[in-house]
Parts: sequence; structure tokens; C-alpha cells
Amino acid sequence: MVRSFKKGNFHLSKKISAAIFITIVIIFSLILGIDIPEKDRVNDVYQLSEDNKLIVYTAHKPEIYEPIIQEFEDETGIWVEVHSGGTNQMLELIASENNDPYADIMFGGGVDSLDSYSSYFEPYIGINEGHLDDSYTSVSGSYTVFSSLPIVFIYNTKLINYNERPKSWASLLSGAYDGEIAYADPCTSGSSYTALMTMLQVMPLNDGDMSEDELLSRFVDSIGAEVLDSSSDVVTQVIAGRKTIGITTEEVARKNISGGASIEMVYPEDGTAALPDGCAIVKGSKHLDNARAFIDFVSGRSVQSYLSQYQFRRSVRDDIGESSDINVIIYDIDKATSKRSEILDKWSRLSESYRSGDDT
Repeated sequence: MVRSFKKGNFHLSKKISAAIFITIVIIFSLILGIDIPEKDRVNDVYQLSEDNKLIVYTAHKPEIYEPIIQEFEDETGIWVEVHSGGTNQMLELIASENNDPYADIMFGGGVDSLDSYSSYFEPYIGINEGHLDDSYTSVSGSYTVFSSLPIVFIYNTKLINYNERPKSWASLLSGAYDGEIAYADPCTSGSSYTALMTMLQVMPLNDGDMSEDELLSRFVDSIGAEVLDSSSDVVTQVIAGRKTIGITTEEVARKNISGGASIEMVYPEDGTAALPDGCAIVKGSKHLDNARAFIDFVSGRSVQSYLSQYQFRRSVRDDIGESSDINVIIYDIDKATSKRSEILDKWSRLSESYRSGDDT
């Protein structure tokens, strides 16, 4: 049974411990005059079996993946090598390595993004599947849900009065906040793409007068010329007052509010998505059994409880109760997947036209 996580219980990973051990061995060898050949010095001290390896590509921040991976290493004896970056960046890397995959696991990224790359993933139905939210279950088993991430607005409380905050997608696009909205490029940020598709789904439900192209154009006008590189930049810009409003995830907002940041959070009244992020096994994984063990570990009750209690994320398990009064829509994942390239191409063209001053 997996032991419970505790907040702040960060221990040295095996990699760090081994590095310290190797360093000590080398130092004592030098002091005692013992000759250790330069070539393969580290491998002579500590050799790692392929059976105990796992290569993880992740879109998560270190504060999310580090304690989970360290715990996984301790529980299983498997050593994990981590490579991190933006959701789309890591997915494109997996696609480029298709003929000779290096990664075993894609850890993180909205399930709409993972679904778009489902041909690069190995189907797997884990041991916890019966306890997981089936709202966004992969029909093919190409991914496993990890945590639920509602899309929210944030605003700087020093610059925006409570009564002036945007309460809905409609009010956000009203023109009152044009140029004041912090938003990451949906071509690189998975959560920003989810937010964009949420807006495109919610607005026609409440105001059917605007076409999809018109909504995209209005959204670009609201964002303005500055599109941020990553989702983490959104909250940074709003806290610093360079932007007064931002579009981000509930987790990011709650974490910064808990840390004393002068921001508040708004759940859009006209509806928002609470799309999960996920975890997927790369097709052709060289450490398939270890990858399956990782899926089962992160979807287990211990990790899921840890996310809920200490990481400001909503669990996707049905045996971890969490109340909510958010107006959550059923996000159209099929549309988000099938229209991904089309929507992002339109977004890029409109953004480039805005920056160049071309209104055509």
C-alpha cells in the first residue's frame, strides 16, 4: 500500500543520494591515492539496470511532479529521468521521435491535447479506472485522467474593484478590458487552448449572434498585441500589475492567493470547463511495465488525496469527495481535438494581423 504524502515532506531522491555517494567515493579515492579510470567512473560506482528505468516527459511544474516522482521512486525502486516543457512542446517532441521513442510517459497536458496525439500513445486501462471520473475517459484508453482543472479569471485587487471584475465570458469580451487581459499563447499552452475552446463553446450558448470566426476576432482584440509565452506568465503579469486580468486555471489562482498575492478568482457565470489533465504511455515505450506502474501510481488514492489537500487540484477519483457550485459545461473534447489545427491556424493569423495593424 502506498503511504500517505505529507505537505513539505520533501526527501532526497535516489539520484541525489547516488550523486552524493559517488562524490564521496571519488573524494576518498583521491585522498587515499586509489586510481579510478576517468572513463566510465560513474558507471563503475553505480550501474543502473534498464529494468529499473522510466523516462518521463512532463508539462507539469517541478512543485507538482517532483514530490510525486520521488515517492514513486521510493515505492517501486524505479529510477525516473524527467524532461519538462510546455504541453505542445513535449507532445511535438514525442511525435518527432515516433520512429525511435525516447520517452515512456507523457505526464500532464489537458486531455484534449493528449487526445489530439492519441496515435502516439499506447492504450492502457489501469487498475484504478473504476474509481476515475468517466466524463472524459479516453474511448481508446490512450490516456488516463489525472486531475481536474477548471478555467477561471483572475484580477488584481489593487487595480480592479470587486464590482468591476469580469463575471462572464461575455463581460470579458465586452470591450471594457481590451488590452488588459493576460493570456498565454494557445499554440504552446495546453490550458490556454482549453480556455479558448471553452469560450468558443460557451458564448454561442448564451449569445448566438456571433459566428466562431467573429468570436475569435473579438477575443484577439480583447487580448491585444501581447500574448504570453506560458501559462505561468499569466499570474505573474497580473500580480505585477502589468495586466489587470488573466485567464488561467483554478490551481494556479488558488496557489497564488494562498501565498498572499493580491489577486482574486472568478468562475465565469455563463459556464466554464473543468477539463482534466492526463497521463499517457508513449507507443513503443522501452520500459512498458514501469510506465504502466506509473499510471497506476498517479491515479491511486494516495497521490489523488495529496493533490486535493496540498496542490490545490481537484481529484478525479469518485472516492475523494469535493464539493463544487461552479457552472461547469460538458466540454466538447471531440470538437477540440478535430478542430485543433484549424482553430490554432485562425488564432495565429488573427494575432499576426492585429500585431501588424492589418484589420483585414
